[in-house]
Order: sequence, then structure tokens, then C-alpha cells
Amino acid sequence: MSGNILRYIIEKDIEEAQRALTNIINDLKMVMLLTGSSDLKALRNAPIYFTGELREFLLGRNYDISKISAVRKR
Repeated sequence: MSGNILRYIIEKDIEEAQRALTNIINDLKMVMLLTGSSDLKALRNAPIYFTGELREFLLGRNYDISKISAVRKR
């Protein structure tokens, strides 16, 4: 992730890097709200559910969804 921010700084400018970081933070806040996570530790422990097209994509490629979800449990 730091490489992406550094790329923004080198190829564009500091303001663009700040915008990118702000977007990342806002996205994290939104995901935390949707999962009921109060902090990043809680977010790491939030269950993963695969539904719809993503679930079909993974199953169509023989991914073991239960195994992927189990890896996240800490």
C-alpha cells in the first residue's frame, strides 16, 4: 500500500496522495460501519460471506469458500 502512495507522490503530487489516502480511510470507515466493527482489530475478525457473482466466480474456479473464511478466523 505504501508503494501506491509513494507512486502518487512521485508521479503526481502530494495533494493527489492525500486524496488517495483520504479515499482509503473513508472506504475503511464505510466497511467498518457495514460490518459493525469498532476498530481495525474487530474488522480483521469480522466474518466473510461470499454471495452473488463473487460466490459463483469462486465456486466456478473450485475455490474452497469455507477454507478461505476459516483462514480469516483468529
